[in-house]
Parts: sequence; C-alpha cells; structure tokens
Amino acid sequence: MFITGKAAPAGSKEDECGRYVVALEDLPEETEVLRESPFVLGPKQSSVAVCIECCSTQLANKNPCEGCQLPLCLKCIEGKRSRHQPECQLFISNGKIFREESAVNNVYPCITVLRMMLAGEHSLETHTKAREDTPVWVYNEKTVVPFITTLRDENGKQIFSQEDIHTATGALDTNSFHLQDESTLGRAVFRMASLFNNSCLPNCYREVTSEGISIRTSRDVKKGEELTICYTGLLTPNHIRQAVFVQTKHFQCKCLRCLDESEGGSYPTALTCSLCSDGIVVEQTCQGCQESHDKDRIEQISTLADTLASRLVKEHECSMLNAGFSKLKRMLTKHHYLLVKVKLHLIEHAETCEQCRENENIIQCITEMKALTSLLNIKPQNINLEILRDNHSNLSSWKTLLQEKVKK
Repeated sequence: MFITGKAAPAGSKEDECGRYVVALEDLPEETEVLRESPFVLGPKQSSVAVCIECCSTQLANKNPCEGCQLPLCLKCIEGKRSRHQPECQLFISNGKIFREESAVNNVYPCITVLRMMLAGEHSLETHTKAREDTPVWVYNEKTVVPFITTLRDENGKQIFSQEDIHTATGALDTNSFHLQDESTLGRAVFRMASLFNNSCLPNCYREVTSEGISIRTSRDVKKGEELTICYTGLLTPNHIRQAVFVQTKHFQCKCLRCLDESEGGSYPTALTCSLCSDGIVVEQTCQGCQESHDKDRIEQISTLADTLASRLVKEHECSMLNAGFSKLKRMLTKHHYLLVKVKLHLIEHAETCEQCRENENIIQCITEMKALTSLLNIKPQNINLEILRDNHSNLSSWKTLLQEKVKK
C-alpha cells in the first residue's frame, strides 16, 4: 500500500491522462512511497519450468504437487500453497493431471491467466478491444482459450468464457511486472503499483520480488509532482521502448526523453562518422563535419553491427571478445545500445577472467557505463534484468565492478 503521507492516487479513468500517483510532500531521494503484496503472481507465458507456487527456478524434480503433479520447489512442497491450491483443486476435479513434461509446458501459459480470473474483480486497465487480432491476442486464442474453456464446475457448466479469458490476459499484459533474479522467474500484478504512469526519465524505481513490490524515489521530488516509473528498460533506445509501449501497453510515450532525438545526448542508435575523427551521424548527416552519408551504407553498417553484437554477447573467448569490441566501437557511438549490450557482457566476463580484469577495454567499458548512467540520471538500483531486453548478462556484475572502480 501507499506509505502514509508520502504518496496517493489521483485522477480517474475518465480523465484524459487517466489515473496517476502524486507526492503528498517534498520527498528526498530514496524515499519509499509504496510497498505492496502481489494481487496475482505466477509463471510467464513463455516460462521455463518453475515452481508453480512461488516461481522459483530451483525445482525439486522428484517431488511435484501430489495433486496435479505440477512442479514445486523444496520450500513449497513442505509449506502452504495459497496461490496454487485453488487451481489445483480445479484441475483435479476436472481430471487434469500433468505427469508428462509436454503437458506441463502446455499448461504454463494458462496458469497466471487462470489465477487472474480466480482472484476476482479488479479495476485494472485491459485494452481488450485494442488487443483484438493482434499477435498476442491470437496466441492466447490458440493456446490459452482452448484449455481454460474446458474447465467445468461441479454442475458441469463452463466456468470461464472466451471473453473472460481475453479480459484477464489483457489485464496481465497491461499491468504485470517482470519478476526475475538468480532463482526466480515470473510476473506479478499489483493493484496500487499499476497506477504509476510511465516516464523514460522517471523519478522513481521499483524492486520486485515474489513477496511484493517496493517503489522508491530515484531523485528529490516536490510536493504535488507526479510520481513515475519506466515500464521498459532505461538503457533501451526510443524505437524499442515505443514498440513495447504500443504492442503491450497500447500507448505512445511522449515524455521529454522520447521527444528528444538525441535522448539526452546519448545518441543510442547513431553511427560514428567514417570521414572525421569523432562525428556522430544522425539522419545521414555527420553532426561534426556536416558531410552526408549514403542511406544504404548506413543500413549495411547497422545490420553488420547488430549481427556482430548478437554474436559477441554469447562469446567467452577473450581474444574474440576484445577484437569484436574494438571493431564494433569503430562503427557505433559510445552509448549505442548494441555497444552497451556488449559492454555489459564484457564486464561480466571480466569478473571470472583475471586476464581481462585490467584490460583497457574493460576499464573503458566501466568508465563509459558510468558516464551513460550519469547522463540519463540512472541510479544503480534502477538497472535490473528487464532494462536491456535480450541481454543475457547478470547486470549486478557490472554494478559491482563499477562501484569498485569508482572507489579507486
């Protein structure tokens, strides 16, 4: 719930800007404004096998749920299963037991949707109409609807309709928070946290665990100022953020960062100029020497950089990593999002490679990452596993190294 005297909801669904959250007093940086337990928590639709109760990835393979046979972790085998119990009873009464791995995989996309409906009434945004016939709607229509509509009550009546299911999937996709750490993978919905609007220059950050969510200010906030979080990754570029907003949240962000072509001077999609030493190419023109660049050539370099970066984030051989990084930084500006992905991977690699730890490339990566987070006013605690999509590195590793280097 909202911390008394710190923040409160404002507005209404009927207002143009909808509901939002405001500060009730001047708030110093790191002030907690909300702490809330999940309304619904469960596996992601694309999830690997996790504990059906707490979403732990540490499974007890030989000890599934004694009722429906879905996976559990050791802790949940011995403890209460308040999240899983209602659906388990429903599965058993409908004769649905999941002994085979394929059966488990097929039901995972349905679990959290089912929990959303079993949880009862809510006032969450669903965007049901806007979602019709979109790829995610079609996926749910083909994967989730056929299974859940087979469930019957004690009188043999269908419990959930197609409309119920699409409303639930809409509420989930619009409002859920990604949950991931070293041993947990899932998604959670919070009634009050869902009221926070998006900004790509947010004044708050959140920490999500299976126990709940905590939202704190990331800078000083004035009384009456709207409190915001970023729905996507703070290190992702505008075109990726906007695609996520449009496809999953059904809005286009018009915050100051999204309206700024340079994104605060970070230029996360710009190439370096091949004609001058430090020019940045924006819309085919170098901002330094003003020379024009061929559009086809720009697209060719961008494709090459994407391919190289995708390969490097999976590479662990030192010479290949360093050679690839050196090649990439000749093509891309220092804060280009593809180069950032490789920097994070390089810094993580250096944690376990003494040979690379003092390498000049690693030192450069750390220095430039510090500059980028400062430029965009990103606090270390804002950087989490959903900030840079498709990045397989554990971002806590570079934060640790960054702090060590700064102290020196």
